[in-house]
Amino acid sequence: MFENLLSLALLFEETLLDLGGILRIGLTFVLDLSANRAAKIGACVAGVEAAVDHQLAKQLGRVLVHHDAGEYSRSGDFQRDTVRANGIMNLPWSFSVSGSYLYGSGTYRNATLNGRPYGKPGTNRLNLGGPITIPADVLDRWDGPAVIATGSVWPRNALKGLPLHKVDLRVSKIIRMGGDLRATLLAEVFNVFNWKNYGNYNTQLDSPTFGQPTAASGNAYTPRSGQLGFRFEF
Repeated sequence: MFENLLSLALLFEETLLDLGGILRIGLTFVLDLSANRAAKIGACVAGVEAAVDHQLAKQLGRVLVHHDAGEYSRSGDFQRDTVRANGIMNLPWSFSVSGSYLYGSGTYRNATLNGRPYGKPGTNRLNLGGPITIPADVLDRWDGPAVIATGSVWPRNALKGLPLHKVDLRVSKIIRMGGDLRATLLAEVFNVFNWKNYGNYNTQLDSPTFGQPTAASGNAYTPRSGQLGFRFEF
């Protein structure tokens, strides 16, 4: 009745090098499996991926020759590891079940302080006040000194966000109504396990809640939800 009874896909990405968005090199592994009545299995493909921002690549020589560890860093959307998986299973009586999984090891944010020392525009990373101690529960996600001394500058994008986990599930039923007319009934659940995912963080370095998550919109960060729907095809 169905050509493919089961189809699964898995994508794993490992970033090996990231120079502030100028050059990014990583490994991408793709596993694509499909099974039909003959129990045939698909192939596995692995590759190397490199991405270069040509507008920024001109700066690469200056980055390597005049490198200041606090001024050049990973990009804000950098994640060491990401995993994406999805699958679909066709069942008897025109039912099908599909699901997807998303994992991200966490992106990075730039910590700042209020003020414009010496009239400098942009974000401030210079501490002209008293020493600032990073909260103990944030230290494992902080790529900088535990205490920001007076007159010191902390690294860019040093605050790492929490990992993301998300599972979505869909169940559908096709109803044939004669001729080319058919209806599909849909039931979907997003973030099935109701994992807490965060997209924003308090980046104010001298705040008592520095590094703590704040509210964020977007499908990846919402709590568990569901919806029902239908679709007609003719």
